[in-house]
Amino acid sequence: MRLTFVDESADLSAVVADAVGVSRDDETIAELLRAEVTSRGHCTRSVAVRRAVRALMPAAEVAPEAVADLCSQLERAGDFQESGGGVLFATPLRAIELGDGEWRVAASMPVTWLRARLPGDWKCEGIIRRCRLGDETEAALRAAVAANGGVVISPETWAGFDRTPAANANWVSGLDARLQNHSEPAASLERNGPLAWNGLIPCENQMGWRHGGGAASARLWRTRSQWGYWVHAWTGGGPPSAVPFHQLRGDEGSRTVFAVASEAGMPIIMEVAHREGAPVISFAHWLPSTEYRFLAVSALERQRDGARDSWSVPRNRIGAVIDALRERLGVLVRELPAS
Repeated sequence: MRLTFVDESADLSAVVADAVGVSRDDETIAELLRAEVTSRGHCTRSVAVRRAVRALMPAAEVAPEAVADLCSQLERAGDFQESGGGVLFATPLRAIELGDGEWRVAASMPVTWLRARLPGDWKCEGIIRRCRLGDETEAALRAAVAANGGVVISPETWAGFDRTPAANANWVSGLDARLQNHSEPAASLERNGPLAWNGLIPCENQMGWRHGGGAASARLWRTRSQWGYWVHAWTGGGPPSAVPFHQLRGDEGSRTVFAVASEAGMPIIMEVAHREGAPVISFAHWLPSTEYRFLAVSALERQRDGARDSWSVPRNRIGAVIDALRERLGVLVRELPAS
């Protein structure tokens, strides 16, 4: 532990930033969350968020909701491992090789810990932490990763492409088999009252969520639980309140959105804007976690504007990223003019 003594005239935000080793607000919050989970080994999400908010109180007023959102981003990016009950576990060091001397690190350890143990020039961009080799050799970095109990892997292996099926016709067939063999009775999720189900159907040349009779033919349905998170269900046609269904786990609902859209001949659109500096990929739909991890590790920066996620991707990676997402999610690539 390092103690820093300050007087009333000190810039507390600068003191906090110096202590955690980064400068921007999101980066500072992310590092505080990593330090909290790593130091404890495991803790609930609510505890990590609350302690990060308290740590920042002398320097800035931060909304707990904003901290919770960053915590969720760290979970999806692989810096934390979530288990039942909202418990977060610290994760080991994984170094992901991107090529051209560029590396991305996924681990719960703060960047100050990484800088002290791994060679290279470190840079933080939001929740993303990158290492670029200068005079250091690749062998030196690999040796340092191994010495600290880590492993070196490819972006595809890190994302889990070898363990997760693509969103295609085989995925839909698998859901039909699960519905036939493991269906749940109609309205069995509505013991505490009716739920407002919305079905995914073609509308206005794209897939959209609709409520009521207009969505009667839909097979993929979603609703908000009483705790605020999405619940997805697969049916033979009709809402889960009226017909037997199979409840989808984790982010299977997100994967099924892409599969259903592709099978309906209305694939989800992925826009690619060729801007000066780096191309930008954007989606209006939530990505499944496997493809999210792949894009997160490949991208320079992520931005969110309402329901749309945008990712800046280096030019040396854009081709591989587009090909992988097209193959795994069946997306339609829409190229936007250079700006």
